[in-house]
Amino acid sequence: PQLIGSQPKRSKNASALGEACFPVDIHDPDTGQASFVEIGGDGSFGIPLRCLIPAGFSNLLVAGRCISVDSVAHASTRNMGACMVTGEGAGVTAGMVAARNVDVPSISVSEVQAEIRSRGGYIDLASSEEAGQ
Repeated sequence: PQLIGSQPKRSKNASALGEACFPVDIHDPDTGQASFVEIGGDGSFGIPLRCLIPAGFSNLLVAGRCISVDSVAHASTRNMGACMVTGEGAGVTAGMVAARNVDVPSISVSEVQAEIRSRGGYIDLASSEEAGQ
């Protein structure tokens, strides 16, 4: 889903750390009943590295349900698949930060993507109409 804004939308971009695939799953606060909104396209979306960097910090990464997204995006990023994508991305990025003794913003997204791919991770930027945005 688009990770900012209230309308779910399939989104892949050049800063994605990996692919996740889960519909927007919002639970009514009064009834607890879930409603699902499909993402569209092939149902997958990329999760950008910037979602793992808390505002105001240069040496901290978060993963899993703690990433920085709005409530609509959280409805499809709080599941195990997305948590694995963000955990791998945070771990790879943290390893690079530690090895180089630098802050997180010093690490380029393309370097993280290359390392994830070298470990067998899947990042599909080429098939996106929005690649490069």
